[in-house]
Amino acid sequence: MKIFIANQHKQLALGGSEIQCDLIAKGLKERGHDVVYIALGSSTIDAAAIPYKAIPFKFSFGKFYNLLRKEKPDIIYWRNRHFRLAAVVLAKLFKIPFVCAISSPDDVKVFWHRIDNPRNYFLTQLLKARQLVKSFYNYFGLLLSDGVTSLNSKYLENVPVKNKVTIWNAMEINSVPFSWPRSYFLWVSNIKPIKRPEIYIKLAWKISEEHPDVDFLMVGSIQSDYYRSLIDEAETSANFHYLGPKTPEEVNGILENALTLIHTCLPEGFGNNFIQAWHCGCPTITYEFDPENLIKEEQLGFVADNDFDTLVEQTKFMVSNKSESKKRGDKARKFAQSSFISSRLIDDVERFFNHTLQIY
Repeated sequence: MKIFIANQHKQLALGGSEIQCDLIAKGLKERGHDVVYIALGSSTIDAAAIPYKAIPFKFSFGKFYNLLRKEKPDIIYWRNRHFRLAAVVLAKLFKIPFVCAISSPDDVKVFWHRIDNPRNYFLTQLLKARQLVKSFYNYFGLLLSDGVTSLNSKYLENVPVKNKVTIWNAMEINSVPFSWPRSYFLWVSNIKPIKRPEIYIKLAWKISEEHPDVDFLMVGSIQSDYYRSLIDEAETSANFHYLGPKTPEEVNGILENALTLIHTCLPEGFGNNFIQAWHCGCPTITYEFDPENLIKEEQLGFVADNDFDTLVEQTKFMVSNKSESKKRGDKARKFAQSSFISSRLIDDVERFFNHTLQIY
């Protein structure tokens, strides 16, 4: 079948959904499907570095109409909350099944917003208003979809579409060797308000009082200037080290020897950093978000239940009980190797596409 996959491409934004779409595109291409990746927001793309066809695409109604008329895909897989309504309307005009992929709890809300500029009140209010209007507009794109996939079963409960399925993410675990002279914890994410890096920085200060021989490493791109001074101040401590942005392969190398991955983000879809950590045999301590309740139920680490004192005690426990860290890390690796592999991801996506085409 000829498949359109629409999202930002990982060459432009190395986020969770972009990594997943790349895996899906490569996997479906290897199985003989004609894959066309619509790289939303891109003006150029390095085609030589991609094993499937990719089209840089600045979305407009007219341009997408012409693209559909020219390419005539059998199905569209839309993994981006932007332009969703316009895209599904055009898909229906051409009688092309449209599958919407949910990657965040925001994707199923009629109205949502995120505060990205906590120091600028007026800009924050303008962004809120803009996001509220766009979320309302794009929610109808979800309602009109012919199929919906979600990386977390919890979010499908609020999706008024009959043809829907949960498909967990996957990760390919290739690593770049990493060495560090002392035991360390790791925090990995893009650095912005929704990820709450300030909690990890506060934790590092707290633990250093009792365990000055344990380090706290932070990896990620600073996407909010609000955090630059906070990180600079944190680095005056001997046990906090900001390593900057890293590739997934470099992150895997760091995870392989970490005591624990510390997760402080607000509830999101299903962070790839969880899956990376588990594949690398690294347990996780999460401040609040436990995807599918797996960390508790499968004993893959600990959940602090939104309580900082609990987070501190769980972190101290991992410092003093390295055998328990290894035990939970081994469980995590075994679970990941049976649940979050790319062949299973491609099986699930291909099966759902075929089913959607059959019932369309």
